[in-house]
Amino acid sequence: MSLMMKKVFFSIVLMMLTVLLVGCNRGKDVDVLVVVVSGENRVQMGTSAIYTASIMPDDATNKVITWSVVEVTGQATISETGVLTPVSLGTIRVVGTAHNGVEGIRNVTIVPGVIHVDSVTIVGPDHVALNHTANYIAQVQPLDATNPEVEWTVIAGTGSATITQTGILTPISEGTITIVAIADGVPDEKVVMINPAIIPVTGADVIAPDDVFEFDEIQLGYAIAPTNATYSNIHWSVSNDTGEAIISPAGFLTAIKPGIVIIRITIDAQVFEQELLIQDLPNQITDFVFSRDGFFFEGDSEEPFRFLGTNNYTLHYKSDAMIDDAIQQAADMGIRVIRMWAFFDGWEDEGRANYAYGQIAPGVFNVSPVDYFGEILYDRNTGARKDPVNVLDRVDYTIKRAGQYGIRVVLVMTNYYPEFGGMNAYVKWHNDLYGTSLSRTAFYTNTTIKTWYKNWLAHVVNRTNQLTGVPYREDPTIFSWQLANEPDGAAVHTWAAEMSAYLKETLNVQQMVSAGAQGSLGHAPSTLEINRHTAGGRIAEDDDFAYSFVRQGIGGNHYGYGTSVNHWELLQIDTLDYVTAHLYPDHWGVPRTYAIEYGEKFIKDHVALAKYWGKPFVLEEYGIMRPNLTESRQIHRDLAYDVWNRALFEMGGAGSMFWILTGIEDSPDSDADGNYPDFDGFRVLNDGGSTAMLFREYARLFKGEITEIQRSDRVYMLSPLISLITQANTYRVEIKVITETKTVEDVFLYVHGQVPIAMTPRPDDPYRLGIYDYVLDMQAIPPGSDYTIKAVVFFTDGTSLETAPRNIRRYVFLELDTLYVMDFNTDQTINFQTFGSYEAQLRSIHHNKTLEMLELDILNTSGNWAEHKVKLIAFPMTTGGLPMVPNTFRVQFTTYYNKQIVDALPNSGSAVLKNYIALEPGWVKTGIDLNNVTIATIRTNADKDDTDLTKRTDIGVRWIDLNQDGIETPDELFYFHTVTIEFVPNDSFNAITINPTTGRMAYDGVMFIDDVILYGYADGAPIDSLEPDPNFDFDVSGED
Repeated sequence: MSLMMKKVFFSIVLMMLTVLLVGCNRGKDVDVLVVVVSGENRVQMGTSAIYTASIMPDDATNKVITWSVVEVTGQATISETGVLTPVSLGTIRVVGTAHNGVEGIRNVTIVPGVIHVDSVTIVGPDHVALNHTANYIAQVQPLDATNPEVEWTVIAGTGSATITQTGILTPISEGTITIVAIADGVPDEKVVMINPAIIPVTGADVIAPDDVFEFDEIQLGYAIAPTNATYSNIHWSVSNDTGEAIISPAGFLTAIKPGIVIIRITIDAQVFEQELLIQDLPNQITDFVFSRDGFFFEGDSEEPFRFLGTNNYTLHYKSDAMIDDAIQQAADMGIRVIRMWAFFDGWEDEGRANYAYGQIAPGVFNVSPVDYFGEILYDRNTGARKDPVNVLDRVDYTIKRAGQYGIRVVLVMTNYYPEFGGMNAYVKWHNDLYGTSLSRTAFYTNTTIKTWYKNWLAHVVNRTNQLTGVPYREDPTIFSWQLANEPDGAAVHTWAAEMSAYLKETLNVQQMVSAGAQGSLGHAPSTLEINRHTAGGRIAEDDDFAYSFVRQGIGGNHYGYGTSVNHWELLQIDTLDYVTAHLYPDHWGVPRTYAIEYGEKFIKDHVALAKYWGKPFVLEEYGIMRPNLTESRQIHRDLAYDVWNRALFEMGGAGSMFWILTGIEDSPDSDADGNYPDFDGFRVLNDGGSTAMLFREYARLFKGEITEIQRSDRVYMLSPLISLITQANTYRVEIKVITETKTVEDVFLYVHGQVPIAMTPRPDDPYRLGIYDYVLDMQAIPPGSDYTIKAVVFFTDGTSLETAPRNIRRYVFLELDTLYVMDFNTDQTINFQTFGSYEAQLRSIHHNKTLEMLELDILNTSGNWAEHKVKLIAFPMTTGGLPMVPNTFRVQFTTYYNKQIVDALPNSGSAVLKNYIALEPGWVKTGIDLNNVTIATIRTNADKDDTDLTKRTDIGVRWIDLNQDGIETPDELFYFHTVTIEFVPNDSFNAITINPTTGRMAYDGVMFIDDVILYGYADGAPIDSLEPDPNFDFDVSGED
């Protein structure tokens, strides 16, 4: 039975019950049995709508209805009388609830509000013969106006005419008339001469600006000969030659691609053509930026060049459209510098997954894998052949586009990590060619490897941009050359001195050079007074800068104050024009309670040390992970970015480059909104959100367009950042109050159903000023129940501020349906894709129907972190006829590792398996660090086989009869790891990626995935939003 038939059947049964029950309850209270909500299905932003409820039976005793809204993808509020007010676009459910809990629901879509017409332009002939008609067109702007309908009228002058509502004019008498077109209250007028006879058109010229550039949007005009010629109709069209454009019938042109287009004007039956040249946008950058006396300067300017910048690691292999979008979004935000990769080392899984190549072997720069290896790639989504791109062709395009928008690029020349090959690729080449077993540190010291790297530097530096004709070495669009992304190790400073000198003194680059290190301060002096007297002339005599440096982090030293790289030595290398640091408290293990303060001191320390050595400092990467990821340390992103950028600016830092700005993804690999997925949790979009708007203000500040950012008193909810589910016995709620002009009188925690609770300030800790907290007892509420909370700050002037409400839910194990069991049996069709492996090689993957498992042949010779990405797609519908993944709340799967291979590896007992999943689209990483287990723990619990679903991890050893001979042999024993991951899905999810890891083991051989089980609601999940209504009505009376 279809879902619609079920609904109809259910409605009929309810009506019959209604009739029966009405008869049986005469003289008694009559319950409400059915509530039907009536009202609009679509409501515009900026308007309101009234909803009513019909109750059955008609003689129900209590007909009081309580109105509420369930937010699905949109937001709205509703009054007690059913008046709905939209808050944000998307879908909602309007719920009318009777006194006895019976509900009526109406699905409503919140749509954009009215877009008013800005202008109307009448297009048509200036002269019309008395015995002819003429067609007029009204060009309405903007094109997406809500009410573009045009009302036509004629005002008689010395002549007269009529006009239809489609713009067809019929003359009545000779003379002048005025045609009027009105759209959305916006008028335009055109004076037309009614002539006594037809005067033929003999020619027509297009009137356009002298310079038309790509992306221009212009209204073209025309001139006819003779000027008093009469004609009835005019129509515009365009034919693309070497360029590309589109044009409306009324002549509104959008230039898309540089080159020649043919503009065609059809006047009655005559066609006139004219070529139009669409020009490239001009490069807005003419001068190099250089470093002097601790600052950047542009050309002859005496004003320091300071900037907000960003990073984007996709620009060297993605499409024109993606590069265009990223550059345009950056320019719109005011970004002046983008850091990008200019390498792709080797030919491994990542090259195949991204369809791109660079240096595929030592010195092999311009040969594709198709020609060099004979390897043909196929699109994983369409199956069609897809030849890989040369990354330097993409760098050419990015440099061209960036320059056109006034943006400079930092070109990074290799990577410490294995993404896009990096240093590991060079070392692997050496080991394969010479039979050595060098580690990654040899990249800095081995003569042969250093020569290969220098050859790549020379190849790129000496390249001429194929699109602009400008040699890289002469292009001021290139801000700087960067030796590597986050080079790490004790030899970095020595290597950086050699390579920066090679760029400066041998290749004679005109741009600046930087190392790209993260800025570990462990080698700096333990204390240092920094001022013009101590800096040896590197701080100007008229500069009163003074700073007391102490080599210690707030809340612990962690990576930022470690000794991985000798930043102190990098500061002293003359051929490095500036120094950098990266800042990631989530990755470094900095406690949440000190992460922002840690970062603030780290930045100030760096600016001061750079000033001491006379170098500009750039905070080149930094990020706070979005809070819905399990590996997030729950740090308030906007607060951190504001505090850090303020410290950097006020200390005199040269540049701030956040990680990472992205835009669209023009392939099926996009997230649900068509954007590049947030793989690492640090993505920023130019979406008008609070983070993007904050960066816009700092872009203006660093550029000098404003002198300060206007701030008001504010309060931040630090914990929880978002509504959450916890298994802890207690939960600490924390807020931070920042005052600019006011004085705090009281701070209360509102807990729904309780009296206000005074929150405790933390004056004992100088690094936690403005922090207030309170500890909730989670055991005081039943499992599955919520604390709904908000904080309210009262000031002495009688005003107040409050946080958005949050829910803190006590965990409860959900009783779910088994939706699907992927046991890889012989008859089961398994649909999967692979994105290859990270820091490893996935040699093959296939459905082993004999063993009834998914078999992966993997190689991780480096002994680094490794994970293998298997995307499971095309799930069937649930038994209830619903999409599978959006109704999945729990996933369980088992991975198998060959015991003989693992046991033969040194120190394998300490290897940590961190198996997790990612929900697609969007690469929403889920379950990270919730199922971690060491090999030693599995060995200790080898006999354990716990199938209790409430436990996250099951482990042990199992025999897999590889030979199908019924005889157990040592090479057929496998460590297994069963993980259970719970999450709250959304309607956009359609695939699940299983990500087994090998815990830094140098694993070489076969492993398996088996028994992927999806649990959820076959007939649809109950409506239960974890986030409370933004306008939640708190009861703080304390009364039951």
